[in-house]
Amino acid sequence: MFSSADIEAKLHEQGRRATPQRRAVLTALEKHASHPRIDEIVAATQHELPGIAVSTVYSTVHELAALGVIVEFVEKDGTHLDLNVAPHAHLRCTSCGTIIDIPLEQQVADALEAGVKKVGGVATQYDVIISGLCSSCTQEHVSDINHSSKKGA
Repeated sequence: MFSSADIEAKLHEQGRRATPQRRAVLTALEKHASHPRIDEIVAATQHELPGIAVSTVYSTVHELAALGVIVEFVEKDGTHLDLNVAPHAHLRCTSCGTIIDIPLEQQVADALEAGVKKVGGVATQYDVIISGLCSSCTQEHVSDINHSSKKGA
């Protein structure tokens, strides 16, 4: 994961300035919960820097993704952003909608890479999304099952 300072350094390496607009987007990304939707970043950035255009936020997000300092991935509810650029999977809770990073063991990442090479491709990003229940919803689900089975007994 890159810090704002790391990202600003990457911008400078590319001959780009850390403008107030770019800084506002970075601040919104750092303050937001894990895997925010792009529309949430637009709203937070507009709160931080009133008057910033939606198109400026979108172009900044796309620029940061092109620099490799954030990842964009699409879910049913919109485009999400991730500051974790290391190869990993996501667990999308089918109950509450939370998205959780799941580290990929090197063997899994290697197997994915080998699969891509087998078909003549080159992996540039991993978008592995697993549907299931997060730990909180799993506990609630188990509790509900236990409660229901006691009623029927």
